[in-house]
Amino acid sequence: MSHEYLGLADIYPGVLREQGEVVAKLLSVILGKLWLSGKVWVCAQPRIVEVGGGLRESGESVPLSCQGSGFNFKSHHVFWYREARSGQIEWLSYATCFFFYTSFSPKMENRATASRDNEKAVASLSLRAVHPHDSARYFCAIHTGAGNPPEL
Repeated sequence: MSHEYLGLADIYPGVLREQGEVVAKLLSVILGKLWLSGKVWVCAQPRIVEVGGGLRESGESVPLSCQGSGFNFKSHHVFWYREARSGQIEWLSYATCFFFYTSFSPKMENRATASRDNEKAVASLSLRAVHPHDSARYFCAIHTGAGNPPEL
């Protein structure tokens, strides 16, 4: 199972609709001016693709991973979340970009391990002894450090 998340608008479309329209208008003006000036620049969009998950029996383990591209992965903290069917989002873990410090929510302590491979731009989360109440959509996010909330 693979999911791709490009921004907060995927989870909060109503909240960001107005801001997205303003950004789209500004971007079209900027791109129009660049086109008229004869200059064209191509920028890579930060992307995170999740891999793993699927159905598991109670008591089994489940490995999850996310691959980053379009940004300097080793310079960003990685956060893991899950979204229940109710829509409630719960923070699970994070791994800092320096000294590889990890932290877990109380529900995940002693049941999860986190790792990252900065050279391959991959972060992983492994859950042990899963239970039916662990059923959710799991995803990772990066923090840009620009004062914005984590980007999904």
